[in-house]
Amino acid sequence: MITTTRRLLALAATAVVPAAVLAGVGPVAAHADDTTPVTTPTASPSATASASSTAAPTPSSSPTAPATSTSPTAPATSTSPSATATSSSSPTSGTAAGSTTTSLAAVTSMFSAARTYQPTAPTSVPGWTADFVDNFNGPLNVKTWGRYFGGTPTGTVSSYDATNAAVTLNPTNPTDGIFQLNTHFANGQWSSAGMSSDRGFSAVGGKWVIKAKFDRAYGVGYAFLLYPHGGAWPPEVDFAEGTFGGPSIMATLHYGSAQQNFQIQRWLTKVDMTQWHTYGVIIGANQIDYTIDGRVWGTVQTENTPKVPMWLGVQAGVKDCARSTGECLSSATPTSSNISIDWIAHYKQV
Repeated sequence: MITTTRRLLALAATAVVPAAVLAGVGPVAAHADDTTPVTTPTASPSATASASSTAAPTPSSSPTAPATSTSPTAPATSTSPSATATSSSSPTSGTAAGSTTTSLAAVTSMFSAARTYQPTAPTSVPGWTADFVDNFNGPLNVKTWGRYFGGTPTGTVSSYDATNAAVTLNPTNPTDGIFQLNTHFANGQWSSAGMSSDRGFSAVGGKWVIKAKFDRAYGVGYAFLLYPHGGAWPPEVDFAEGTFGGPSIMATLHYGSAQQNFQIQRWLTKVDMTQWHTYGVIIGANQIDYTIDGRVWGTVQTENTPKVPMWLGVQAGVKDCARSTGECLSSATPTSSNISIDWIAHYKQV
C-alpha cells in the first residue's frame, strides 16, 4: 500500500489543484491556460485484460507521510504473451516543450487503432445519459480543464509542466484529436503532466469513463482520480492507478478525515494497458463499482461513498525510489512516455 499526501498551496493568484500521490504522483499544481496543440504521439503494441481483486478498510493515522522503498524492483512484465510494449528510449525533442519527434506513420497508426474501439464517447448507454463529454477534437478547452504546473510533487522526481499536456491532432483529419500527458527527461530534469476538470465540471455520483492507452514505462506512475470540488479532503476515489502500461491496476476509496484517512482498495491484474481500454467508476449512494471496457471488475459496498461534487483528475509522475513503493526511477525508465486519452465522459442515471 502506498500512503497518500494532500496539500493545498496558493501559487500566485491561480486556482490550486490538489492531486493524489498513490502512484507516486504528486499533490500540488496550479492551472495553466496555454491552448497550443502539441504533437506528442505514442507507439504501442497489444494484449488483453482480465479481472481479479479484494481488500479491506485500512486506517492511516498520517495521510501526509510519504511511503518508502529501499530499492527499485526489476522491470515488471505482463503475464499476457502479447504484452510487449515499450517506450522510446531516445531523448525528448520536438516543436514545443513536452513534445516528442515521431514518424507520420506512428501518428497515423495511433489514430487508426483508436478508431477501431469506441471512437467517440457515447452520448447515452442503457440507464445513463451523458452530461459531460470531451472527445478532444481540437485545442484543449481551458474553460473546463486546468493543467498542472510547478513544483516537484511528493513521491516523485519530476515537476509538472503544463506544456506536457496537450492535444495531438490527426494528420489526416484536423478535427480528430487525442489528448496526451507526456513524461520526459530533458536538460537534466524530469517533467510530467496532469490536469483536472475542477474549473469546468464536477458531479455528485454518477458514472465517469476515460478511454485511454499507455506506453509501458517502468517507474512512471499515474492516477485517474475523483477529488472534492472545494478541496475538503477526503473523500477521494482513485479508480485507476499504478505504473504506465500495467499490468496491475489499483483502485482506492479514501474516506474519514484528514487526520484519519481510511482506505478501501481493489486490485485488477493482467491488463495490457498499451491497448485502448475504457476505465470507469460508478458512484452510488452506498456502492462504488470499478469498470474496464464497460465490465465491473471490483465493487465496494459502504455508506462512505462521496456525497459531494467531485472533479476528475488525470496525472503522471516519475516515482522517487526513496519515497514510494514498487516500480520507481531506474535505468529501465524510458526518457519519454505518454498517456493517450481519446475521450472523457460523465453520465447521470435516467
